[in-house]
Amino acid sequence: MLCYRHFLLIGLIITVVLGSGLASAVEQSVNFKIGYFEAGQSITHSLLREELERQIQALSPENTKMVFVPYGYASGDWKRDSCKTLARLLSATEGIDLMVTVGPWVVEDLLEAGYSRPILAMRQLDPQATGLVGPDKRPVANNLTVHVQPKKIEDDLTILTKLIPIKKLGLLFFPSDTVERNAVINRVETVGHRRGFETITAEGYDNFNTYAYFKALNQLPSDIDAVYLGPLWAMDINKISAFLRRLSEMKIPAFTWEGISLVNRGAFATGSAHSVVSEARFNAFKIIRIAQGETPTDLPVEFRGGTSLAINEETARLCGINFNSYVLEEAEIIPSPVSEEADHYNLMMAISRAVAANPTYLATSDAVEQATQATRQAVAGYLPNVDISARAGYVDDNTISNATDPLSNSQYRANFNIRQTLFSLNKIEEIKLGSKRKNLSEIDQRRALLDIELAVTEAYIASLQAAELCEIQFRYRQMVEHNLEIAATRFYLEDETRLGDFLRWKDERQQAIARILTARAEKKMTEVTLNTLFNLPIDQPLLLDSNVISGTTVYRDLDLIEKLISVSDKLLQFQQFLVDVAREKHPDLNAYAVRVDIQKSLLALNRDRYFPELALKATLGFANELEDNPGSFKEQHDTWSVFGELSLPLFDGTDRIHERNRLKARLSEIEFKADAAELEMTGNIYRLVEKLISIARVIPRTFRSRELAIQYLGLVSKDYESGHVDIAGVLEAYNHAFDIEVKTIILRGRYFSTMARLTHSVGWSYYDEGSTFRDIFRSYLIQFLEQ
Repeated sequence: MLCYRHFLLIGLIITVVLGSGLASAVEQSVNFKIGYFEAGQSITHSLLREELERQIQALSPENTKMVFVPYGYASGDWKRDSCKTLARLLSATEGIDLMVTVGPWVVEDLLEAGYSRPILAMRQLDPQATGLVGPDKRPVANNLTVHVQPKKIEDDLTILTKLIPIKKLGLLFFPSDTVERNAVINRVETVGHRRGFETITAEGYDNFNTYAYFKALNQLPSDIDAVYLGPLWAMDINKISAFLRRLSEMKIPAFTWEGISLVNRGAFATGSAHSVVSEARFNAFKIIRIAQGETPTDLPVEFRGGTSLAINEETARLCGINFNSYVLEEAEIIPSPVSEEADHYNLMMAISRAVAANPTYLATSDAVEQATQATRQAVAGYLPNVDISARAGYVDDNTISNATDPLSNSQYRANFNIRQTLFSLNKIEEIKLGSKRKNLSEIDQRRALLDIELAVTEAYIASLQAAELCEIQFRYRQMVEHNLEIAATRFYLEDETRLGDFLRWKDERQQAIARILTARAEKKMTEVTLNTLFNLPIDQPLLLDSNVISGTTVYRDLDLIEKLISVSDKLLQFQQFLVDVAREKHPDLNAYAVRVDIQKSLLALNRDRYFPELALKATLGFANELEDNPGSFKEQHDTWSVFGELSLPLFDGTDRIHERNRLKARLSEIEFKADAAELEMTGNIYRLVEKLISIARVIPRTFRSRELAIQYLGLVSKDYESGHVDIAGVLEAYNHAFDIEVKTIILRGRYFSTMARLTHSVGWSYYDEGSTFRDIFRSYLIQFLEQ
């Protein structure tokens, strides 16, 4: 048996072994200190540095800690003398293993100052022209590695000339020196000779002899077709935005050498939308190799990042540029901001607009007016009928010779007649029938109001949902572009067997573009629907308030819904409560009740035709038709009469009997349809409540799943960049996160759409109430729960 001493001995051995292993691991851990030297601060430099740090962390070996040290940071504020001074200070600074340089001058200044540690040169416009790379395409110093982007300027100009016709091209760029200036101009002019455009360049300098873009722009002629911009050095973000805005106001499209960040700020286009990723990856790869002991000058120099096209839609519009469908499909379109001409709507404003302008709804107002006038016409049947008749003429029929009556040849007569109905059941029923038809038209108008409310609400929700889906499609395309840049760099530098990754991401890019096209089309269709409901031009820009369907709004409802379903039978009681409200409020049920009354009135009219009708008839007349015979008689001209009139139909064949049977059958049909409508309404309310509750119970889990999927995608993306996860793993995470984000938006839209349909089925009009469908639903739900 093993004794205590044996166990103690084994423990000591294990402790020694583990301790030596840990000590060895600690000894092997390395801190690699990185400095950062730039000619001046720039937004594009900041973005590049952030991406570089990310890629360094992704590629760093576990035993090496890559650190950007604060004392190694220097910025020359775009002053050449300052850069020279800082270069000398950095050369004398200890504790920097590698210096990252960005922009003009700084590499030359470090080499001139005798800096002997590794230098990594980034964001150089033409390093071959500045003499940083020799004719053999190797850096001129052993401690230097440079990034050369072969044919980038040529590729950019080729893309630009395919986008717009160019006869005169303005060229503005910040040269490191005269040699680089001449080299870049020659490269652009060479492309111009091939592509058929003239190159016009200009220069301007500030008090520190630093290139000034605004001054250079003022030197360009006004008739240039476009301008090609090099890196916008020596300008802060506000100046960059102002500069690009000025070009747009001059209707001069600016194609930028830099990436999508400047297109977001107003540049017309770039051919290197996401190349900052591959640029950072390429240089991070070299930093890791240098940290592992390789000589900088032996590392790769040439690498061309991605050539994805990005276009600013608003700048293109201001410059009057139109594109063919292929360009719009392939490019990343930075959408225009909402136009100042856009109509701003919340949901209630949208409904008010539709009610005021939609022809379908406006027609119901005329129908109500028509029914009102028909009722007044029926009432007018009880008003007296008054008429005047008169005649005058000359008659020569030898009445004196042929007749005993002393008729005059000249005859005149006039009568004033009045007839007043005293009693008529038929007319009374017609008045009642007119009033009921007016009531029915008002109910039809209310139903049209509910229908237009629902139509606008669903179109409004669909439009907001389509806009969100467009944003997601665009964001996920950018993720694909990012990974495509990673795959391209990995294939070029790290592992030529990774061609499959590169091709797979190119395939994903095509799928992402297809989804964006579909999403844009669906968004356009929802905008057309809304504008049609508003009776506006179909291309009228709209700006919709999205608060009505926000995720926060959903969570506010969930507590109430939880109270509803937490008590046994409470949900059924609430459904019955809604049915009772619908019986009172819903226009379809109200309309059937009125139709039954109308049919009964028609039956009464059929019956009342055989009841007597009493009337009073009076006449006041004037006549002059007799020949005066003095001494014998004198004609009395004034006459009058008053009669009571009774009319009683006795027999008119069998029409009334057949009509009555038809009306009875129609009444029975309407009553059955009324019962069916109530059953359908009840079923709809029960189904919609169940659907709403079902969605509400799923939403929290779906929202949480979305959060987890996005977090997981972020982790897996980092692992993919570092090489710890293969493409299958990151694609699975990517597709899952994308699907759950789309599902979340659609589910939220279904929730609010279902609630809107439920309020419509109950008969609540939020236009009349002055509140949204959600506010009305919540108020009735709270009212029910407090009972």
